Amino acid sequence: MAGAPPFFDPPASTRKRELAKQKYDRLHRWLARDAAGGVQQKDTPAPSPSTPPAAPATGDLALTREDVALLRALAASHPRTVSQYDLETTTGFSRRTIGPRLSYLRSAGLAHQPRGKRKGHTVTAEGLRLFASLPAE
Repeated sequence: MAGAPPFFDPPASTRKRELAKQKYDRLHRWLARDAAGGVQQKDTPAPSPSTPPAAPATGDLALTREDVALLRALAASHPRTVSQYDLETTTGFSRRTIGPRLSYLRSAGLAHQPRGKRKGHTVTAEGLRLFASLPAE
């Protein structure tokens, strides 16, 4: 067809490639650990919302600056629960950032939702210990 623009396939963004590689690396490490017998299936029921989850057995936490800011905000309001909206106001991060980071902190045993979903977050005793050991800003 005359006059039609030539086909242009823009390259995938560098960030998307990095995220895909990180995802692949995590899956590869998990599969290697599973093959070595390091991943165990649990037959126990899920903990109730009032019971904070146990800390991860690996002990290798990779905290981002967002994680530290969220821990700081949760520790400042401890023992009260804090909503994502309040954390957004306090930290200046968007809820799209806060949600996944809180999920990570919950899975690491540093934060929990004592009154159930949609009722706010608070820091666990382990989270307070970790926060106290972090260097002050």
